[in-house]
Amino acid sequence: MTTKEIYEKLGTFAGQNAGDEAHAWVLAHAQEFPEEVRDEIVFQFSVDAMLKDSAETSAIDAMKKQGLEAMDAIERIKSQLQDRLRVLDLKDQLAK
Repeated sequence: MTTKEIYEKLGTFAGQNAGDEAHAWVLAHAQEFPEEVRDEIVFQFSVDAMLKDSAETSAIDAMKKQGLEAMDAIERIKSQLQDRLRVLDLKDQLAK
């Protein structure tokens, strides 16, 4: 398969916005590609995987940060409620 044929086929997938189908086609036909095209595809797949992992890690880090912020807010509210309960208990004791 020539490089031109490969790019034409991939262009067809791109025009159809069919990324998953293109990926499957590349994997199914990779042995037919010239070596330099295979090398480029492997490189691009590797870069894409790293970017995806990085994005997922960033999303997880953001969720962790939000979780910690929520826990801090809960602790502050808990402390305020405990203080309020102490005040109410003292008022009750003084009223007796």
